[in-house]
Amino acid sequence: MTQLNFLQLFELIQQKLAQPNHNSYTHKLANNPQLLVQKIGEEGVETTIAGLLSALQPNQQNSQNLINESCDLIYHLFVLLASQNISLEQLYSELYQRNNIKNV
Repeated sequence: MTQLNFLQLFELIQQKLAQPNHNSYTHKLANNPQLLVQKIGEEGVETTIAGLLSALQPNQQNSQNLINESCDLIYHLFVLLASQNISLEQLYSELYQRNNIKNV
């Protein structure tokens, strides 16, 4: 199985935004900030509920649901960041600073 890492996903989203396709869900989200933040809120709540269910009732179905909801949340967050021209490098820099890690 080929692995898709966060950088590859982020770059794919950036490519979609750079080559607008009006039928693209990514393009639709990026051009409708209210819809985008609404989706992030929804996915955040759904991820939280999935996490609680997975913790209280550990089983394969609840674990998979947590994975699915987490992917949805990450995708929508990455669309927001890319649409605001915020790079993953900026996030890394902030994480390094918060954790007192020297930038490698």
